[in-house]
Amino acid sequence: DFVVTGTGVTPASALNFDGIDDYITTANNTTLDLSTQTVEFWAKPNSGGGDNDLLVGKRNYNAAGNSDIRWSIHFQNGNQGLYFYSPAGQAVWAYTFTPNQWYHIAMVTDATSTKLYIDGTFISSKATTINAPTNLPVIFGASGLNYEVFPGSLDEVRIWNTARSCDQISQLRNCELT
Repeated sequence: DFVVTGTGVTPASALNFDGIDDYITTANNTTLDLSTQTVEFWAKPNSGGGDNDLLVGKRNYNAAGNSDIRWSIHFQNGNQGLYFYSPAGQAVWAYTFTPNQWYHIAMVTDATSTKLYIDGTFISSKATTINAPTNLPVIFGASGLNYEVFPGSLDEVRIWNTARSCDQISQLRNCELT
């Protein structure tokens, strides 16, 4: 668990990123160095997204090489798809995201593949794997200073240490954790 604090932070509200220089980074956390995982969150892209807008990732901010990246999830081509990146394997899904609309996104990754779910519906599975580096922070909203910046909002980010099923994702996506 972690809590976001700062100037102007309203409890129980989404994280808003301006697409210019906003980002969040956590402390390094080996608890999240998972080989099987489910990453799920709500995302609302603004219009005018770029290419590879970082949503969430387990990597160093301003990563200089593969040893600085475990995995990351990005909007692709101006909100026209999703991209799972790991130096050990990557996948791209075409999907049109309407600006200013909320979407529930879940990616389930194991030793051989990543499955994508949007709004509780299975989209497809792609052959990928998670990169080996450990002890990296979780970051949100940008890969580096003015690099792969995300203009939009994120909410209810969850990282599970299991491969959640389609039923679990679909049934629990609208439930707040307590």
